[in-house]
Amino acid sequence: MSPDQVDIAKAILAAMATVTVAGLGLLGVVISSRKPSKDKPPFIDDAGRKLDQFNGTQNEFMALVISDNKTQRQELSELRQAVESIKAHQDTFLGAVRRYLMKLAAAWDTSAGPMPWPDETDFQILEETLPKWRGKR
Repeated sequence: MSPDQVDIAKAILAAMATVTVAGLGLLGVVISSRKPSKDKPPFIDDAGRKLDQFNGTQNEFMALVISDNKTQRQELSELRQAVESIKAHQDTFLGAVRRYLMKLAAAWDTSAGPMPWPDETDFQILEETLPKWRGKR
């Protein structure tokens, strides 16, 4: 093959590669610009009405939105109450741990006797954490 024929073959190969890349790019643009498929299930609100097929008045739509907001606010309120309950339980637990550790620290130096146990009310709080065997009191 002569040098001229090699240059022509390289030019043809480069042109074919350019056309292929441009074609793939065009295919990607066409695919990405298509409408989303209709296979997705429509959103249904709590009342069971399909909002994507809604064709009523603005007042009906606002009523649906307000209803949804009430539901969300109720759920949020219940979650807040649960969080407050957990915080109160944690504070009670930490108080019992603190009192028991203070009792242990006070008994540490004074005797080589058995380990002191928490008071009955604190023991009921710490019951899940402490070992099951209580020993002699």
